[in-house]
Amino acid sequence: MWCVGIAGATETASCLFPTFSLARLIKITSLPIIERQDALFMVFWVAAMLLKITAFFFAGVLCLSQWCNLRDFRPIIIPSMILVMALARYNWKSIVDLFKFSEEVFPLSTLSINFFLTLILLLVAHLKGFKPR
Repeated sequence: MWCVGIAGATETASCLFPTFSLARLIKITSLPIIERQDALFMVFWVAAMLLKITAFFFAGVLCLSQWCNLRDFRPIIIPSMILVMALARYNWKSIVDLFKFSEEVFPLSTLSINFFLTLILLLVAHLKGFKPR
């Protein structure tokens, strides 16, 4: 939203990473030590992505261990990491393929997961007589 307000809709649409392009425009003249704020922005961006990936991985391993009725989640960390790394190698050939996936496949898969799976879980809970606390 900030990128559209500052750079305009056409300029923002042509950028690969509009937020990063916006961070490059920032100049702090009162701090001459920090000349390139985009590098500082990248440090925070990469740290945030690593924290997000770690949180999702931990949640996935914890859910998998509870689903398999394991007492501890630690024995499945390494096999899960191997699986994640193998799936990470299966990626898109270019950014165009990623954008194509984001436009065509991702909305349908998100709709099916978020709507239909939630509806099925709600129906199963209703049939089993689950009462919320």
